[in-house]
Amino acid sequence: MAKKCFKKILLTSLFLINYTLVTAQISNKFFYQDLKEKLPNDSYVVLEINHKDVIEIEDNKPQVYSYFNEKLLSLNKNAIGMSKRSMSFNFFTEITDISATAYIPKGRGYKRKKVKEFTEKEVIAQNSVSFYSGQKELEFNFEDLREGAVTEINTTKKIKDYRLINNTGISRNYYIKNSSYTIKVDNRVDLGVHQFNMNDSCITYSKSSDKKYTYHKWEINQCDKQKVHGDESNTLYYRPTIEPYIKSYTIDGEKTEVFDNLDGLYSWYSSLIKEVDFTKSTEIKQLADSITKDISSEKEKVKAVYKWVQNNIKYIALGDGYGGFVPRDPDLVLQRRYGDCKDMSSITISLLDQIGIKSHFTWVGTRKIPFSYKEVSTPLVDNHMIVSYYDKEGQVYYLDPTDATLEMNAPSAFIQGKEVLIGLNEKSYKIDTVPIIAPHKNFELDTAYLNIHESSFSGSGKLYFGGYLASDILYDFMERDSSKQLDLMNYAFGKGNNKYYTKSFKLNYIEERNDSLVIDYKFEIPSYINHLGEDIYFNPNLTQQLKLYKVDEKQNIPYLFQYNNTLEKVYFFEIPKNYLVKHIAEDFKLSNDLLDCTIEYEVTANQISYHLTFIQKVIKLETEEVEKWNNSIQKITNELNNTIKLSKS
Repeated sequence: MAKKCFKKILLTSLFLINYTLVTAQISNKFFYQDLKEKLPNDSYVVLEINHKDVIEIEDNKPQVYSYFNEKLLSLNKNAIGMSKRSMSFNFFTEITDISATAYIPKGRGYKRKKVKEFTEKEVIAQNSVSFYSGQKELEFNFEDLREGAVTEINTTKKIKDYRLINNTGISRNYYIKNSSYTIKVDNRVDLGVHQFNMNDSCITYSKSSDKKYTYHKWEINQCDKQKVHGDESNTLYYRPTIEPYIKSYTIDGEKTEVFDNLDGLYSWYSSLIKEVDFTKSTEIKQLADSITKDISSEKEKVKAVYKWVQNNIKYIALGDGYGGFVPRDPDLVLQRRYGDCKDMSSITISLLDQIGIKSHFTWVGTRKIPFSYKEVSTPLVDNHMIVSYYDKEGQVYYLDPTDATLEMNAPSAFIQGKEVLIGLNEKSYKIDTVPIIAPHKNFELDTAYLNIHESSFSGSGKLYFGGYLASDILYDFMERDSSKQLDLMNYAFGKGNNKYYTKSFKLNYIEERNDSLVIDYKFEIPSYINHLGEDIYFNPNLTQQLKLYKVDEKQNIPYLFQYNNTLEKVYFFEIPKNYLVKHIAEDFKLSNDLLDCTIEYEVTANQISYHLTFIQKVIKLETEEVEKWNNSIQKITNELNNTIKLSKS
């Protein structure tokens, strides 16, 4: 046994010695030894990133070129993770030149190995409805990567439309040794620059000019990586981002406005809408008439058309070229029976127009884009299109045909609180704000009557859902077969403990509506009640849902809820014959600007009622509000541990 242990220790020691000797031999040409000592737990570092956008005047208009150079260094055996790489491009961004080189440690030097093969592939979005985004990649592989290896990528891109200069985000996922972003712009171009989340002490900015060009430069040197706690896909909320845009350009004394203000953005959007062929179509006219046949109310006609498009035109994201900005002709959308948000808006507006009802193309950014049109008057500000309709009383309805679960009176949850740009006509527009749906409209009300059987509860109840909650729950049920629906009942609406099971349930809903749902159910909760002598003990709070509202305490970016909501639990417990309530908790109330919660108890001759109401009042938590939110949730969950004691009379 001792020999085996000695052998194991010896082998381990030899391995560590060998590893140390190998890594000690790696050249410090790329600062490997220095950075390995400084960052022993890091897998990669950014040695260098140089990104440069050049805006020239060619053929009497701006032309944009983008140059990119990147060097990454691997500090451990995870180097293999850098092997497979790709560079993206699309209709508007052409890669005109690319090279990739690996520098592989060899002895006390490096062996240079150039990538020879690049493969073009279309990007298929995972877990998405996107059918064809127009996004492509050049894929390539670095071979023989190992600890100490350096990868270098160089690209040149040509931006085909000067209105669509890419924004540059500064990722802090890795330690950055040196990084810079430069804009070189012809002085005949009036350049604007939006800067977001730039309160980073690592970033420095400088500006210079000569007779022909102006230079803007942002630099980062020797900056540690930063960990993001939260949804990293919400990059515009936290990542330092620079968006250059052209306000105007002047050629031979003639000035051309581009995005100097919101008028410029709408002028471009309006020119794209003009390309849609709204010529009166016999087929669309006949369809509009058949949809609204026997309907006299204008609002009900709009509702009927809206529902038809939701249920008969399949939503597929199509972002190919200018198709990502220009709605397709309504006749084509009808023929295909599919389209993206612009296409579905196009056919909705056309159908309504055929029956004399005016509606409007409307641009909006989802809640992942934290800007208003006043702050950002460029295409970065929005990424979605809907339809606006004003009834005869002036009430506006925001119609999003891409979501078949929406009712006419509810906007998409992901645009609540966002500004919209409503195209009234070719020249005129209006800025409005999508309302945030009140918590009481998105509700779950659970009422249940429970009887004691030895150590178990049995009972029956009703679950009522309204608004977005009803739509989401109904969708979840409709996506499952009957056995999976039962699993959903047990998982999502279980009570008391993990032995809970639903004995039976029935869904009740109106086929034409998605914002209302009632579920009748019967259930049992085995082994939930405790007995001590002749006394009975149980916790009247049967739900664990509120614990799920707690946010990661390390959250350092804003937290986005889907929507405000109200959660209500009303339970009636039968008091067994010859028993009295010996102990019950006092009522509880908590109210602040983020949430409200009350817990109320009532005892009658043969029944105890437990009534919990929780109201979430915000759809976004700022980082400075996370602690207050979590403290409030903790106070509530502490109250949920109270026990009722019943004793023999």
